[in-house]
Amino acid sequence: MTEHTLGHIDALIFDFDGTLIDSAPDLHAAAIRMLVPLGRREVSVKEIQMMIGDGVPKLVERCFVATGEIPPEDEFQRHVAAFIKDYEPRSSELTKPFPGAIDALK
Repeated sequence: MTEHTLGHIDALIFDFDGTLIDSAPDLHAAAIRMLVPLGRREVSVKEIQMMIGDGVPKLVERCFVATGEIPPEDEFQRHVAAFIKDYEPRSSELTKPFPGAIDALK
């Protein structure tokens, strides 16, 4: 077997969320805080995991589709803004690195 070298590496780039950390629990909690006051059902963590990707507006849209229908555009945009305002200061309450992620970075 031949050993290959990459030469000098100045930087490595990782997809942080979903690769190194699991933010699904915090996104799930924020989704529940958004949906329940609107009279919608709680989505499961598993559902949220399937909805993650393409940013917060898409996540909020997917939450609304899963629990009924998407509200009119102006109302939808208010919910996106409210989700972000609620999520950002609490985004690391339940978020944890995936097993082995920290060791892989050493």
